[in-house]
Amino acid sequence: MCKNAATTLGRTLESLDRQRDACFESIIVDGLSTDSTPALINRYASLLSRVISEPDDGIADAMNKGIHAASGKYLLFLNADDYLWDADVLCSMQRYLDGSEIVAGSVWYGPKESGKLMRSRGFGPWTRYKIPFHHQGAFIRKSLFDRIGLYDTGYRIDMDYDFFLRAYHAGATARVIPEITVSVMGDQGISSLQIMDRIYEEKRVHERNATGPVDRFLHGLWWAFYPHYKHAAVWLERRKKLRT
Repeated sequence: MCKNAATTLGRTLESLDRQRDACFESIIVDGLSTDSTPALINRYASLLSRVISEPDDGIADAMNKGIHAASGKYLLFLNADDYLWDADVLCSMQRYLDGSEIVAGSVWYGPKESGKLMRSRGFGPWTRYKIPFHHQGAFIRKSLFDRIGLYDTGYRIDMDYDFFLRAYHAGATARVIPEITVSVMGDQGISSLQIMDRIYEEKRVHERNATGPVDRFLHGLWWAFYPHYKHAAVWLERRKKLRT
């Protein structure tokens, strides 16, 4: 998914072009870019199975268009500032695509030189409070979208958490491969720059997917304290960056 991403999309496409011994299709959903993104896409035309270039209603809408266009059994979603970790990652992950509805590796957040590794939590009790996978590292069986529905376009940032939480409540099968780092996640995307917007979309996700009075009570406790903790964590992280 991309729009006016000429400064970063080339790295994404290059990481796909370098993949060895892997069978995959590449689909670009471009929100009708007005910079040099279309020219960059044309340079990689031989790599791409399909290019959709038209206005969209945000990231979730673009992801849904990709789902409709895909013909494979498993889907991996990369944004324009994300790229695959190395030349063997798709080949390495393919051996684990054994029927589980979600197969997830780890994701590196930020520059390779100074970022941090984020491991998938997998499904469990904490899924009710925090996202279990990062979509840049999660291979999702296409039939799961047929079973529980597409991404909700009512979310600008947390459409993936809403989807994973619905999958959890629907009993979706999931497998975590922590030893494989799938991709590098850019730290300049919307979920990174609009942190508090993302936090309060999480609250909407919890409210929508609560399964009963106990769940709603526990979410109420969570939201009584979590925003204050997150505000403090963001402030400390920014101070740390200023000092360095």
